[in-house]
Amino acid sequence: MVVCYGCRLLSLLLLCFICMHLVVAAVHPLFEGKKKNKRKTRHCPEGPHMSAVAVAVMETGISSVCTMGTPECDDELYLFLRCLRVHHPDIPVIVGCTSAMLKVGENTKSKAYAGFCNDSRMVWIPCLDPYVPILRREMERQPGVWYPSRHTDFMMEKANLMEHAMMLREEHGGDNAGAVLFLDCDVVLLNELPQIPSGTEVALSPHRISPRDEALFGRYNGGFVAAASPAPLHEWRRATRHSRFFDQASLESVAKKFASTLYEIPPQHNYGYWRFFQSYRKNPLLEARQFSMRRIGAQGEWMLCYEGKPLGSIHTHFLDAINPRARDVSVFNGLMKEWILKCIRPTPHATTTALCSGALAAVAAGNRRYKECFDLSILTETR
Repeated sequence: MVVCYGCRLLSLLLLCFICMHLVVAAVHPLFEGKKKNKRKTRHCPEGPHMSAVAVAVMETGISSVCTMGTPECDDELYLFLRCLRVHHPDIPVIVGCTSAMLKVGENTKSKAYAGFCNDSRMVWIPCLDPYVPILRREMERQPGVWYPSRHTDFMMEKANLMEHAMMLREEHGGDNAGAVLFLDCDVVLLNELPQIPSGTEVALSPHRISPRDEALFGRYNGGFVAAASPAPLHEWRRATRHSRFFDQASLESVAKKFASTLYEIPPQHNYGYWRFFQSYRKNPLLEARQFSMRRIGAQGEWMLCYEGKPLGSIHTHFLDAINPRARDVSVFNGLMKEWILKCIRPTPHATTTALCSGALAAVAAGNRRYKECFDLSILTETR
């Protein structure tokens, strides 16, 4: 769902702009005022008179996480699980995979499985054998068994995994009322998962793209979906049989049916590469201005922020080689890697500037969790 600009000049302008922006942001944090979303959505109550205990009571954590991956995206799956375990060491995880990925010893073909096969809180389900090898364009044209296309059949395995996770909630010692979250394996976690308000039946992540693109691809992203019961999943399956865009546009029907118990995920989570270039702001430079580096927490660690708050996750093929036909993805990945690296290795100048701008006790530190998530070679490679 990408509009490929294919424009070298735009890429260079973005890179120059953001370098200037990061310097300015170190001295003058971005103005945090934002346009309020006109759509009525549910959010966790906040305010000066709301105690931390009261807020916690009105929120519920994610009871378990689901994802899926095939051999074609094994490296992305490994990075996803690595980041997830940095931020959530104990959360139950359900992984949809192929049977070939589950071989052990010398026959191990999956880096992801080899790295996490001993994780007792992780369940691997070989449910994707019928779909390999993954050839998306061909699968989009092939009739499906349950849905209009084979690709949609593949995508809706998400709902099956989520339903399976719901059945395992009690076994894992989780809250039966807690939401199950599905994440595509090309989601890269930079912070903890979002808290979901108590009473939420379904939580969806808006694309936050232009109205024209939203009319084609759908309002919500199919790679970041949470549900507290099977009911939203049943509606998702029903609506997908008639969806204008695979498993995504049908989420609008889910949102409509469960409007009173719908929660829209904040913009700091699931920031997709498409949002940078297809933004409702209509200008990538305006979108770039929403990013900053800020010192967060008692240790003063640098964190990448969006609209003044820590960025929770990005959704992109982070490990892909540079592709001239997908320059927007390459530019986005390059910017994200540069910013993350700056947070891991803040320059002495940035630290001094931060101290001069009001830091009194703590010296800004490199981001420890970012460092645990990423090998530096990933952030510095130029392939």
